[in-house]
Amino acid sequence: RIVEEVVQHPLDEANIGEILENAAAAVMGIDSLGPCIIASRKCRELNIPLVEGWAIPYGNVRVFTRDTPTLEQVYGLPTEGRAVAGIPEQELKQLGLLIFQQLGQIEGIRDYYSAAAVEGIRRGRIVSFAPTVWLTAVLMALEAVKVLLDWGAPALSPDMALYDPFRHRIPRTVRP
Repeated sequence: RIVEEVVQHPLDEANIGEILENAAAAVMGIDSLGPCIIASRKCRELNIPLVEGWAIPYGNVRVFTRDTPTLEQVYGLPTEGRAVAGIPEQELKQLGLLIFQQLGQIEGIRDYYSAAAVEGIRRGRIVSFAPTVWLTAVLMALEAVKVLLDWGAPALSPDMALYDPFRHRIPRTVRP
């Protein structure tokens, strides 16, 4: 049985356990780094697979489990062991941009950003293209189904499943 709950209140270290109570898997559709770290840590603690995706120009997804590198390890974040509530918002924003820059190392991805978009990203305004948001959501749902039903091979961290819909190909990833 799959139950969907949309959380409409701020996710924090105090309420994440309640949000994930009885979950068999979690799909992370969060644009803010602090809640991403909180969710990933709690999922690992509770042994709940966590499906992550980013709305970059490609459809992309990866799954974190207790047996894979953590989100913080994969992205090289200097946040391990720190309470998220104690990390300044400006630092979280800078780290979010660092992650986005790392994703920018994926083969061909920079071809889809104009000079104005790149400058906006440097200033902290991350852009996304609505159809690839939907594509990534579909890939995330498929990874969740694979995890829940033990079908196929999930895209386990640090690897990710990628699809370039503009050139109809699977791009090469570059690990940070």
